Amino acid sequence: MESSITTYQPLDYTDLTEQTYRILKDRILRNELLPGAQISVPEVALALGVSRTPVTDALKRLASDGLVDIFPRRGTFVSQLTARDVAEIFDIRLMIELSAAEFVFQSGAVQQCSSTLQVLLRNMEQAITGQDFKDYESFMTNDRDFHTTLVKLTGNNHLIRMYTRLHVHTHGARVHFLDGDDAQKTHNQHSDIVEAFKHGSVEQAKAALATHISAAKMRILELLDNRGGKL
Repeated sequence: MESSITTYQPLDYTDLTEQTYRILKDRILRNELLPGAQISVPEVALALGVSRTPVTDALKRLASDGLVDIFPRRGTFVSQLTARDVAEIFDIRLMIELSAAEFVFQSGAVQQCSSTLQVLLRNMEQAITGQDFKDYESFMTNDRDFHTTLVKLTGNNHLIRMYTRLHVHTHGARVHFLDGDDAQKTHNQHSDIVEAFKHGSVEQAKAALATHISAAKMRILELLDNRGGKL
């Protein structure tokens, strides 16, 4: 059977480590490299037309992101998420976003936040048709920006980096349950969040965020249960 590695296109850029990192990360997040799959350094290097060094360096960055696991003398494998991993990731996300929402109201950035969220909400609306996604990639990009908007408005760089890393795992997990995700329900939850910021209610905003994040957490946990506890 032909290796999936052969589907890569050779690179012609100078920043080879960065380019290799982005390509491998994209393939992991798109579920083209499945959880538990081994990543061969020689195969990737050959397919991309680079030496092993950029591939090795890229994999180290992905390991720092938590997307791959590197085992000496065994190789590199795409990380797997357990139910506990998912629960903890979403619990931390919830704590961060609720704190960020409070900061937005306390700092007077509500109008700025509301305006940005409304634009992203419209973008997500254009990416769905009823209960289905017509452009899942666009939806997920705007969904990511929707949630990171809150955190970025805190101006806390350490918190932003922490949250961004968590959201990478969230995105990777959601790829697995696309078929079971109700686009309209998710859109309605986002709308509730936007309405809360428009009307200036911090408690309403926190409640809407909690409902949305908890619902996503439960959907993934249900999928994990159906798949034997890992994805």
